[in-house]
Amino acid sequence: MKATKKAFVDFVDIDKEAIKQIRINLAKNRISLKRYRVYCSDMFSLIQNKKYDFILANPPYVALERIKEVDKEVLKNEPRYALFAGEDGLLFIKKLLNEIDKHLKCFGYLFMELDPLQRSKVEKILRIKFHNYRYGFEKDQYKRERFLILQKLC
Repeated sequence: MKATKKAFVDFVDIDKEAIKQIRINLAKNRISLKRYRVYCSDMFSLIQNKKYDFILANPPYVALERIKEVDKEVLKNEPRYALFAGEDGLLFIKKLLNEIDKHLKCFGYLFMELDPLQRSKVEKILRIKFHNYRYGFEKDQYKRERFLILQKLC
């Protein structure tokens, strides 16, 4: 937010500890209170009527069936609800995609992290339901397709 002086941001997290850390980071970076709001909310439940130009999301996406692949330090330090999202890991991704149309402005973007192994299932959802959107997948530093970029067309 330091580099984009005119940006206004709504921060949303369901975890109260994450909310505390968001506030600490904003204060450390001297971001004016007039430039943001912070919500302790389950996705869009407290911001139901708001539309955005950009939504950045890192929902829980680890499949329960892959728990043995998660680093022990991550399991030790992260709350399970921040990691796991049902048997296939798509519980919150599907929920977010089901609600995204109500919250993106025309030509707005969703940037979302996902497990590279979920790409084909997510793309199937997009092909079926998202005819007025353009989308692509971007790779992480390990050259794995880790991010969905979805743009609403109007």
